[in-house]
Amino acid sequence: MDNIISLISRWMHILPAVVMVGGAIFTQLVLCPALDGNDPENAVKQQVKRKWSKVIMICALLLLLSGLYNTMAIFRAEDKPEGMYHGLFALKLVLVFAIFYISSMLAGKSDAALKFQEKEALWGKLNMYAAIIVVLLAGGMRMVPRSPAKETAKVVSLVDTQDETINSTQ
Repeated sequence: MDNIISLISRWMHILPAVVMVGGAIFTQLVLCPALDGNDPENAVKQQVKRKWSKVIMICALLLLLSGLYNTMAIFRAEDKPEGMYHGLFALKLVLVFAIFYISSMLAGKSDAALKFQEKEALWGKLNMYAAIIVVLLAGGMRMVPRSPAKETAKVVSLVDTQDETINSTQ
């Protein structure tokens, strides 16, 4: 049952990430250039923003929930990540929250969002690059070596010592 929950959690993490990263790339490389020169009141642009903002909120929620579960599962596992994992994780987390913020501001309708959107090209590029970096960091995190938990290593060491003591007395 744990394997099924882990699989569902991974899917719940990967699919929204694909949507958000793909959406950032599509918006920056296709949509914005196609609508370039159009005024901010463009009907197509407003419809896209309205629909995209809902997708962003759903994806962000799913990513937060599944990310929390996945993180707990990783640190509860027998083999703990070591080395650069924690640094990569921290950088990924900072970038993810920046992506959530930028995405919501680019799709938002508030006065602050409209002011933010005055530099849509700059923020869109930063968002796209940050999203790509997050994917690369996630791949790097999967490659970091893992070692047995220290408690497990101590227990194994004690058992080995006891075995040696028993064998030497026989």
